[in-house]
Amino acid sequence: MKANDARIQAVRNNASFISTLAHLNHPLMQAVRNDLASMQSNTWHLNRLYPDLRTVVNYYIDMPDVLEQLQRDVRRIDVGINGVTIQQQPGVEPFFLFQHDTLSVPMVLQGESAGTQHFMVMFPMIHYMLQSGQSGVYDEFDADLHPDLVRELLGWFHSHERNPIGAQIFLTMHNVAALQDLEKEEVFLVEKSLEGATTIYGAQDVEGLRRDVSLERKYRSGALGALPNIG
Repeated sequence: MKANDARIQAVRNNASFISTLAHLNHPLMQAVRNDLASMQSNTWHLNRLYPDLRTVVNYYIDMPDVLEQLQRDVRRIDVGINGVTIQQQPGVEPFFLFQHDTLSVPMVLQGESAGTQHFMVMFPMIHYMLQSGQSGVYDEFDADLHPDLVRELLGWFHSHERNPIGAQIFLTMHNVAALQDLEKEEVFLVEKSLEGATTIYGAQDVEGLRRDVSLERKYRSGALGALPNIG
């Protein structure tokens, strides 16, 4: 590239390699940029996002197919809920109603467990990713969720039926039981030293770690490191 090449104007000190080449109409980098721009996430800068209830309710109203899939999954997962509807009345903000097998009257979302509330918020994002093949970043994926439900949700991304286009999710969590369903190439561990320095490394880089072993048992034994120093 010559000094007077007009393309030099597209090279900025605060622009990434991907952004620069995409701006120069590089096909592959344009595709990468578009994928990054459409990536789903529950984070903004360094914080986890908490969508307000009105936004969540309105999304399900606008996307009835998502609500139908939610109802099928809720009944199949067997959390004691046999139906979810949205009550809409003149002059009143729409709200969720949950029908339980053991209750004679429905329950509003605020009366449900923290896990159910989190599931209601995260489900639209997961459903969109699986249907569109988009990637996503989810912080504290397992917050308030039962360990078996976390394993169920991760299984959707491994299922060709639920994930036919190959969506990927990058997530953080503390649920050790989920290691039972993951390959070592899918697991990255975060270890903090006594001085407060953080190190991230892949389980695949742990020397001598075989593919046929239980990652959960290996982690609990300390063989993978990244165990909290308690006591």
